[in-house]
Amino acid sequence: MRKVMLPFLLLFVMLAHAQQKANYQLAARFSPKKLDRMVFSLNVDPHWLKKTDRFWYTYETSEGKKWYIVDA
Repeated sequence: MRKVMLPFLLLFVMLAHAQQKANYQLAARFSPKKLDRMVFSLNVDPHWLKKTDRFWYTYETSEGKKWYIVDA
């Protein structure tokens, strides 16, 4: 029984030691308030071109709106 318990005990100690500490400074860089300044548009609202497999959509960046045509 001791031969079986020793590997499990060593494995548990190694896994417990492998845990990282929380990095709150890094997490603060990705707060919702800061992400709102970096990410402007996450949605694609397709506008299909008549009788084709193509559509267009707008995407907002820090430089303004951009329009894209996609050949689906």
